[in-house]
Amino acid sequence: MNRQWRFFRYIPKRKILWRCYFTAKRQVLSKIPIIIKPVSRNVNSAQFKSDLLYSANLLPGQRIKKTATNTFQFTFLNERQEITFPVTWQQQDIKHVSHLWLFNLHYMEYLPELDYQDAIKLIRSWIEENPIYQKHYWRAAWSAYTLSIRTVMWVDFILRYKGVLSSHDAQVILASLSQQIKFLAKNLEFDIGGNHLIKNIKALIIVGSFLRETNLLQCGEKLLKQQVETQVLADGMHFELSPAYHCQVFMDIIECYPFVTTALQTVLQDKLARMLQVIVDFTHPDNLISLFNDGGLHMSYLPTQCVDVYQKLFAKSVKPQQGAFAYHNAGYWGFRHEDMLFIADCGKVGPDELVAHAHGDILSFELSVAGKRIFVDPGTCEYASGNKRQYSRATASHNTLTIDNEDQAEFFGAFRVGRRPIPEILESVIDKNILSLKGQHDGYMHLSGKPVHQRCFMVSNDSIEITDSVYGGDGQIAESLFLLHPDCTVELLPNVCKVMNAGIVIELHSQQSMQIIDKYWSPDFGYFQSTKAILIDIGTIPCQVIIKLLLKY
Repeated sequence: MNRQWRFFRYIPKRKILWRCYFTAKRQVLSKIPIIIKPVSRNVNSAQFKSDLLYSANLLPGQRIKKTATNTFQFTFLNERQEITFPVTWQQQDIKHVSHLWLFNLHYMEYLPELDYQDAIKLIRSWIEENPIYQKHYWRAAWSAYTLSIRTVMWVDFILRYKGVLSSHDAQVILASLSQQIKFLAKNLEFDIGGNHLIKNIKALIIVGSFLRETNLLQCGEKLLKQQVETQVLADGMHFELSPAYHCQVFMDIIECYPFVTTALQTVLQDKLARMLQVIVDFTHPDNLISLFNDGGLHMSYLPTQCVDVYQKLFAKSVKPQQGAFAYHNAGYWGFRHEDMLFIADCGKVGPDELVAHAHGDILSFELSVAGKRIFVDPGTCEYASGNKRQYSRATASHNTLTIDNEDQAEFFGAFRVGRRPIPEILESVIDKNILSLKGQHDGYMHLSGKPVHQRCFMVSNDSIEITDSVYGGDGQIAESLFLLHPDCTVELLPNVCKVMNAGIVIELHSQQSMQIIDKYWSPDFGYFQSTKAILIDIGTIPCQVIIKLLLKY
């Protein structure tokens, strides 16, 4: 009960009221038999800016495959399910799939992989099998989030096949589109906010523009202006502090850009430029994004795709910063030298009102050397509550220090956080040749002796020195973890661990006891890949230790 209170105390009253309103509304509407006949629509799609819809062409392929036996093979989150036609759209009729897997089924992002006949069959099937206000309608089919993605995909489908789409099929789809987008306008995810609300806004703007629904377009524009000011920090980072979700929000905003007023475009230009700088700075030399907090390497749009779309729209290029750099508002610091990249986190776990995607990673870091990932964030395997979800969020899975194997923050359920640590930057030096950073957090203050973890990084192109200090405490055991990429091999010698990857050698020097342990890495949803980690026994607290990494490449 106490942790529930510690969670809810941070939630703004407006969000609680919205959640209560939606919960009551859903219960009432799902029990009252309501039949709504969609209104016939006719839209001249030739006037729509079809060349400016990017997302459908940038999605990863291989989400759907049709077999010779009239079966559709759907692959989401690296899990495959075979579903015969007519397709069942309800979770209870599909064995062993998560709620997120079902969401992906209803997104219909796989439509571009199908030919016209199969795509229209699936769209018609969805319309016929998912009437509004059926029991549990809000859980997947009529979830505002899935609806926001699906309606934009349907607009893309109409534009792809406007030359062959029959008049009858066009009318059926347009009528459903109209019904869905008007439903969305009355069920925007104000109770969640964050990237969900941005996705809702994108649908209002694009679908509203396509259907010539001026009121919906204007509503979307007003909300977009408000939300970019709230959600995009002054340094350009999305406020949920996940680099992967940052890429998603960036693409959602840039897709809205051509459809909004000139005044709003002026605001968005500055925001998008700052957001793209974040993307290129958080892109490792393998051209894939950082994994801090929730996300995956291929969960969202790739960094290269974000750069290409931006350059196509604005004819501008953005290059990653060299040497040390800082994102003070987001709480990230980094150092880049050619194909070497170091990123450290010394910021909040997330915005207080939305910590759903937070991990226990304060004073953790990622490191790539000579283009290869060496020390990695654990990533995210799944969103369902359980051991794998707990592992991804746990402090003991990250490249930082733990005390008595406790978490820095009070994680519970799939997305909730009770007690939250407060980070503090004590010193920082941003230089072309060196990054010096000293930070601390109070995430262990609830333990006996009120211990505080302080860590100092001294980073150059060929070495990293880490000084861990724990002040206070009551004799608890402190340990530091260094999680390795699965391609790495490791050799334990007296006071030295040699980490090797494709000719790269990293020597980790410590006077403390070290051991090699088994761990897991989840670069994308559905993957839980075995790897190794170096675990250093810091000893009892209070204490101070120095760990040196020599980079030989």
